[in-house]
Amino acid sequence: MLVALFPGQGVQRAGMAGDLPERVPEVFATASGALGVDVAALCTQGAAGEASLDSTRWAQPAIVAVGVASWLDAGLDARAACGHSIGEYTALVAAGAVGLADALDLVRLRAEAMDRAGTATPGGMAAVAKLDRDALEPICERTGVALAADNAPGQLVVSGAADALDAAVEAIAEAGGRCTRLEVAGAFHSPVMAAAAGELSEALERTTFTAPAFEVWSPTTTKPVNGAEEIRSALSAQLTGPVRFRETLLGLADRGGEVFIDLGPGKVVANLAKRTVEGAEIRAVGDGSSLGAKGR
Repeated sequence: MLVALFPGQGVQRAGMAGDLPERVPEVFATASGALGVDVAALCTQGAAGEASLDSTRWAQPAIVAVGVASWLDAGLDARAACGHSIGEYTALVAAGAVGLADALDLVRLRAEAMDRAGTATPGGMAAVAKLDRDALEPICERTGVALAADNAPGQLVVSGAADALDAAVEAIAEAGGRCTRLEVAGAFHSPVMAAAAGELSEALERTTFTAPAFEVWSPTTTKPVNGAEEIRSALSAQLTGPVRFRETLLGLADRGGEVFIDLGPGKVVANLAKRTVEGAEIRAVGDGSSLGAKGR
């Protein structure tokens, strides 16, 4: 089974669209109409007018647009898909569960709501190394941060309000772990985002979803989402819940996933899959790899 993977925030960079705006112009035309900015310029130059990839508000929808363009350009015969955080929206568009314009409207609202929540309660995130989940979870409980992501073996992320995160970073170091602060605008995938989740839930109820043409696995539930209500529930819970990407990849492998294709930009989720799924064929479109006959 071939599985399409879509990355989340953090992969954005100037030039990330490559020549996709010329090869799949309809995606960037739709995205520009939905967002009110030149999305091709945003993705190739890093900025377009008031929009910049340095802002969560613009980075998130730009990543979705590039992912959808990569999907259409690659022409994969995927049987399942999974997206990391914001990449879940890309996966749903690829599977025909929601239109691109509607998805981008949701993503923009999501990003703006996350920015507001981050301003109201300043916080951040930190990647954790040299400490396993069993050792990290008691520290999270003691300091008041959330386990925000279980990305791959040895790659965990914590998130929380500023004071709690400071305490957690200190406790992790004392326990022999190592933290790297992430450049994000708030405590994503934690209860700090509760207000943003409320705003998003209202917008999700107004959005039309249909059953995906193939399985789309939610990294929040680690299972496929079936139908509109499951999709809405998973996307809402995603803002305050952890990204359980390692568990989701293992579930896909158990389901028969043998080939995993990262539809960039970059190859972040391909690297996570390589660390998680032994024996699978894993490639990244974003690094210039050729898909070949097996990927078509």
